[in-house]
Amino acid sequence: MKNLLYTSACLLATALAPAIAQDDCEFEAQVEFYTSMWGSEISWEITNDAGDIALDGGNYEDYDAEAYVHCFEPGCYQLHMYDSFGDGWNAAFMSLNFPDAGIMLGDITLESGNYDVFNFALGAECEFEEGTGGDGNGNSDVHGCTDPAAVNYNPAATIDDGTCIYACEDGGEQALLYLCTFSQGDNVALEITDDAGEIVYSGSDYGNMAIEYVDICLGEGCYTATLTNTAGEGGWYNGYFYINYGWEQIVYATLPDDSSEWSFEFSVDGSCGDVFGCTDPDAPNYNPDATVDDGTCLPTCECDDEPFEPVCGMDWLTGELITFDNLCELECVGAYLYWEGDCADQPIYGCMDPEALNYDPEATVDGGCLYPIDCEGNTAIQIFAIADSTEEGGNFPFASWYITDVNNAAWYNYVQYQNDAGAWVADGCIEDGCYNFTVYAGFTGGTSASVAVVLDGETSYYDVNNDTFQTTFGLGINVEDCEAYVPGCTDETALNYDPNATEDNGSCIYPLVCEEGEVAGQLYVCTFSQGWAVGLTIQDEEGNVLFDQQGFNDMEILYLDVCVDSTACYTATLTNLAGDASWYGGYFYLNAGWEQLVYESLDDNASSEVLQFSVDGNCGDVLGCTDAEAANYNPEATIDNGSCVYPLDCEGLISVYAELAGGTWISEVFWALVDEAGNVAWEGAGSWVETGQQAMEFCVPPGCYTLVLTDSFGDGWDSTVLTLTWENESVDYTLETGNYGEYSLGIGSDCNDQPDPVAGCMDGGAVNYNPLATEDDGSCEFAFCPTNEVTFVTVTLEDGLSLGWNLSSGEAGANVGGGAYASNTSHTYTACLVDDCYTVTMWDMNADGWNGGWIEVWMDNELVTTATMEDGFMTTMQLGINAECDDEGGIDPGFWLDPIGFAPYPNPTEGETNLNGSGWDQHLPVDVEVRDVTGRLVHKRTIVPNGDNAQWVLRTDAFEAGMYIVTGAQTGRTAQTAIVVR
Repeated sequence: MKNLLYTSACLLATALAPAIAQDDCEFEAQVEFYTSMWGSEISWEITNDAGDIALDGGNYEDYDAEAYVHCFEPGCYQLHMYDSFGDGWNAAFMSLNFPDAGIMLGDITLESGNYDVFNFALGAECEFEEGTGGDGNGNSDVHGCTDPAAVNYNPAATIDDGTCIYACEDGGEQALLYLCTFSQGDNVALEITDDAGEIVYSGSDYGNMAIEYVDICLGEGCYTATLTNTAGEGGWYNGYFYINYGWEQIVYATLPDDSSEWSFEFSVDGSCGDVFGCTDPDAPNYNPDATVDDGTCLPTCECDDEPFEPVCGMDWLTGELITFDNLCELECVGAYLYWEGDCADQPIYGCMDPEALNYDPEATVDGGCLYPIDCEGNTAIQIFAIADSTEEGGNFPFASWYITDVNNAAWYNYVQYQNDAGAWVADGCIEDGCYNFTVYAGFTGGTSASVAVVLDGETSYYDVNNDTFQTTFGLGINVEDCEAYVPGCTDETALNYDPNATEDNGSCIYPLVCEEGEVAGQLYVCTFSQGWAVGLTIQDEEGNVLFDQQGFNDMEILYLDVCVDSTACYTATLTNLAGDASWYGGYFYLNAGWEQLVYESLDDNASSEVLQFSVDGNCGDVLGCTDAEAANYNPEATIDNGSCVYPLDCEGLISVYAELAGGTWISEVFWALVDEAGNVAWEGAGSWVETGQQAMEFCVPPGCYTLVLTDSFGDGWDSTVLTLTWENESVDYTLETGNYGEYSLGIGSDCNDQPDPVAGCMDGGAVNYNPLATEDDGSCEFAFCPTNEVTFVTVTLEDGLSLGWNLSSGEAGANVGGGAYASNTSHTYTACLVDDCYTVTMWDMNADGWNGGWIEVWMDNELVTTATMEDGFMTTMQLGINAECDDEGGIDPGFWLDPIGFAPYPNPTEGETNLNGSGWDQHLPVDVEVRDVTGRLVHKRTIVPNGDNAQWVLRTDAFEAGMYIVTGAQTGRTAQTAIVVR
């Protein structure tokens, strides 16, 4: 598994190697497909107007990449996109580009659901009845610097890409210096001086496998970097450094292997110093201006007989655009073809016909034109998406719209383009009648926006304000007095209340109210194929039916709230209505009273099955320890599940309690405790955690021992920690690197060789944070903070390994937090936060609270507030940094309960869990992200609850075992929860 990244990179390079161009092809397409998770669910096909399949694909691997070159005939085409599970393509996308024709359709994806269609025309006039059209549901996010305090702040950016540059107190602007060593890091030294000889940065004696992030200030003028091997040897032993200035990397260098010292000049604007590049005249990317070879030379190709017909391509390794003498040289090095011609002469794709709606006078290559539709007796209509230009950020079309008729059928008979003023214009034809005209907010700035509709020369404006997500208006086409008609639930007390509904359609769903003696529960049924053959009946011993349905849809998820009698014995009958065996992968479960009463699927060798369950355990099989000699003997258990634990008699010996906190790749971990005679007194392996065992107790005689730690892959324990506790001592052990390590320890004996404390920076927010340090040496270094430096102090008493917290929301709250602490310790995390309201999530994997532990928040040497969790698995609270946050319950001014949240079940889980979102607006989208404990994004999706609890189901069968943080965001509010995948 550890070579997964390398393998994926090789597959990508292979899959995207240029194919041989097809001659005499008017519309040659370059098709690229990239998958994320759940690639096997995806398929697609492109059909012509006769319904024939021109190109298709599917059955992908996860994180796969494929590329095709295909010749299309002129005509009308539809791209059909399918997802077998029905939750969209999960971040997979495809690009469909026709470089020679100047048609670039961009990134196309299936955002949600199981089907969508994308229409496009090649050299033909086409009329499509339905389809997405437009930009293919591409990503409309704007990446850039979102911090107003930065000198390169981009007010249009919606996602911060880490490129912010800050002004320095003494002039200049902030840049990031990154230095990495491998072996013999103590011989590595680097000094950077400005043109006045002043030292900007100086460092040496870094240590092995060191990584250093440092903020430095750079301004105009020349700088000199001096790289030295202090031992007088050659090179930096594969070590290197670079400097990033905003989005650009202005330096990337290492000490040459034949030199013990080397200096070069550089600047932020490239006006002085060496020019890095390929210095080999025979290489296709030879740079005659380069003074230092940076190792990027591409291989020499046998293309001497080819004519000089320059093409512009991209080097996959460096991302550099390179002008090749001909296509032969480009294909030789495996570069990606962008366009024919020199890279300096980038073509401008656009419509070149002055009579067209989307005419672009600057276009040099025709990219397709749009012409008015012939209305043939219908009414011409124009719709302009405009913004309130008086508001900040109002230069963008911040409102969107759609039109539906009385049968809720969408109107698509239009062409859309962007006019000279930057507004998006829909130009089309519409039949007479009454329509619903829905305007919804799609803006990231400004406070209001409008959509203008032009009919018969008259313009009407439809507004959406900053406090309204969407509004539906009545639109009459040659018909008077049309009013909006939005059927839905109009009862505000209902779970599915629709504030936009104009007429109640009887669809209201109300909270389930159970009678005395009943427990509220949730019944979940899931089918895959042949759902029509699935039958399920649940009834109590008196014949009262709780649920009965014979036959379901394929790929159906049924989620029902039910009331379960707390004293009844229920019988579930599972049937295959076709007489075959199994439910074809389908299953059901029932949760009640915070427990999962039953989870079952029809056996693969049975056409029917009967089982019993209850809330109080008065019927059916009871799993547990059946051995009366065991400490956890359960006299009511009917089936032994292997959980028996027997009391240890350590008379004359010392009891040692071992606890394992798992990191990643835990199956590689092994250890042994060896006495002075070389005998193994106790041993264990990382498979503990994988089988659910995280702690155990054993007995050893007093004496001196050696604890041997090994890793089968040879890269250390990947943050896994083994804690041994005996008498009044508790010590953490781990293997930082390599495949072997050992510690000497005395258990009940003074062996004078206890492990020395590991000195280092223990603040989790420092750039030089050492997670293995047990003693803070005051060496912590922090990145420049132009806003608020906030320190979180975590104090643990008992069960520290099960505790954790996380800060989210706001502009700078991502990946701030910690967990898996030693008991009876304190830890700090210093973060740079802007003025905002933040969400603090605290959890305890033992579900009994923080056992007296707490969090302190300090700013400007003053205590801002404190928080703790009295009991339970998780709580979510609010923290205001120089901001007034709405108080929900009058709790401590710094923290209070958040009304939105999750209650995942089952948790821990193996295949899937229902996040059970509560408090969310049922009609607005919720962006859900799942990250592992390192902050790596493993899953992302957008859902609209709509009162359907099945929307919250999260599949986890492709996740690695471990803990994950789930974050939901809706209209500026966020909530988090933690799930554990076994």
